[in-house]
Amino acid sequence: MVVKERTKIEDMKNSSHSVWPEIKMRLRNSIEILCRIITAKRTEMDGDYTIENNENQQRFEIQIGNEVAFMEYKFYENSIALMHTLAPESLDGKGLASALAAYAFQYATDNQKPVMVYCPFVATYVKRHPEVLPLLDKVFHKTL
Repeated sequence: MVVKERTKIEDMKNSSHSVWPEIKMRLRNSIEILCRIITAKRTEMDGDYTIENNENQQRFEIQIGNEVAFMEYKFYENSIALMHTLAPESLDGKGLASALAAYAFQYATDNQKPVMVYCPFVATYVKRHPEVLPLLDKVFHKTL
């Protein structure tokens, strides 16, 4: 059995076609599914809301009533840097920060931008959602 598995791996390594396009496609599909799940959960938790990209202030925002939860970002070369996430205390525990993180990774995917993580919340999000690891800027995150 072990010999068969090694043979399959060797065949893949020596194959003239790459499996990376398929892996990238599956990763994008996983992120889209994750975004749909988060959208469904947020509707169940607190009614429907919209995430907006406030390009002038460079942040993704969710406004509920007079309160705004947001994730600040900056562009650096070809990458997007996720700087800081803030949810007012009155909006804590509603999954808004996770929804913002999922949105930011979807934005990065859609715009083909590697992600640089500065925000501690996003770093925790990445640990909980390893499917987004391939989206990280490999030069900035050398240890991953």
